Amino acid sequence: MGVYRALSPSASACEHRSLSADEVATREPLLDSEGLAGGFLHREYVTHDARLVIETILAARGQGATTANYVRRQRPLAQGGRTTGVVAQDMVSGDAFEIRARVVVNATGPWPPPSGVGQRSGAPTMSLTKGVHVLLPRPRLPIRHAVAFFSPRDGRPLFAVPQSQFVYIGTTETSYEGDPARVGVDRADVAYLTEAAARAFPTQHVTTADVAASWAGVRPLVSGNRRDVDRLSRRYVLRWNSQGELSILGGKLTLHRRVARAALAAIARRSHWRARRRESRGADLLPGALWRTPPHEVALDLARAGLEPSAARHLMDTYGSRARHFAEILEQSPAGGERISPAAPHLWAELDFAIRHEMAIETEDFTRRRTDLGLSLAAAGVAMPRSLDAWQLPAVPGHMAAAPPRGPSLMQRSAT
Repeated sequence: MGVYRALSPSASACEHRSLSADEVATREPLLDSEGLAGGFLHREYVTHDARLVIETILAARGQGATTANYVRRQRPLAQGGRTTGVVAQDMVSGDAFEIRARVVVNATGPWPPPSGVGQRSGAPTMSLTKGVHVLLPRPRLPIRHAVAFFSPRDGRPLFAVPQSQFVYIGTTETSYEGDPARVGVDRADVAYLTEAAARAFPTQHVTTADVAASWAGVRPLVSGNRRDVDRLSRRYVLRWNSQGELSILGGKLTLHRRVARAALAAIARRSHWRARRRESRGADLLPGALWRTPPHEVALDLARAGLEPSAARHLMDTYGSRARHFAEILEQSPAGGERISPAAPHLWAELDFAIRHEMAIETEDFTRRRTDLGLSLAAAGVAMPRSLDAWQLPAVPGHMAAAPPRGPSLMQRSAT
């Protein structure tokens, strides 16, 4: 824990302190107390990862970037042996179009980079590992904090993280060699995680039957000649191919700003451009870090709009200071303040907001990639309302929508 603190930014709030066995048991009475010597209380941060991605995209668009989703790269455009752009296809309309660029950056995560990248002798290559999480209804594991514990099989550190209606447990890490788009959850993955949870919280008797949902993702990790997944690095590398296209290999979500800065610096050096530095202290450039409007003012606006406290807290946790715009939305359309399902705090106004301002096209864009509605309903054992599938696309397609009201999201919790 001392090393963890030493590696943290000097201004961060990552202080920790040790706890006696009695203190651990008082804070988390469900934890196994047999042989317990003590523990540590430390600060960690929790975010909806897909929400962080969309917030970053919206922040870029707010600074002048052109953004689009449901667009597929078909082939590169080349001139004089160099990549000068791509031919792309709009997956909604089916239309093909050209995108011209002085530099093309391949930042496609686990998908293979263009030929020629990282293929010279001794160069780092990319290896894929699979990570699985399982979700339990909160009543089945009513822990008070996020808890770090260890697998009884191999000692791997795992986390149980409580949210309002559910607890998710993860993550596994195993080698993966298939199509990243087809990664799935195996019975063995679920058994591994539930077995560890049952050992860590013995009075709850967690079994695979308690799992309300599960999901898998793929990590792109940089490797040399080693195939031991425990030794693969979370570092990233930048590689140019012979056609002048830059690829980013490896990295992880929490490094996304650092990777972006490094990529821009590499482009500036290669192209002999003088990079114009912009101060990144404003809220629009720091999604998830700052509130443009004080939280108590946002809460007051939502209360005046007639929202109950749980709905207001949900909007603030999800949209940060932009939540105050829902007060304006509800003035124009009071029906938007109704819940989509009695089992979750999500409102119909969020659906309209996601379509018009957050580029939502498919149902899953809203239920999984803009909000945690899908997880909340799964934890409650409630089916997704069929009315969500009766969407009509807005006059302006969501993947080309106007910029949304500005302001970051912020979600943070304490961890044990």
